This record gives sequence, C-alpha cells and structure tokens, in this order.
Amino acid sequence: MSKFVQENDFTLFMNIINEYYVKDGSKKVRASLKLKGESGEHLTKIPPYGYVKVPTIRRSG
Repeated sequence: MSKFVQENDFTLFMNIINEYYVKDGSKKVRASLKLKGESGEHLTKIPPYGYVKVPTIRRSG
C-alpha cells in the first residue's frame, strides 16, 4: 500500500513539472512569433486570403 502512495505522490510531482515545461515552451513560442511579426517577417508560408505572396522577397538563412 505504501508503494502505491509513494508512486502517486511522485506522479503528482511529475505532473506539476510537466505542466510547467509545457507552459514555458508555449510562452517561448508565442514570444518568438510576436518578435517575428513585429520585425516584418512572414509567420506562415501561405499568405492570408486576399493577399498575394511576393516571389522576389526571400528570407536568407
């Protein structure tokens, strides 16, 4: 019985760590997309409906 309780406690701790890891990754992705958008880079490969992609502008690197 005590082994189950120890595993359950460890599982709760691991869930907390995993939640933090996912939230941290999400914040990093949002920050990088915001930075790309503010600098004028394309956020997607396909332009939104109604916009035309300019073929002469290429991103280097």
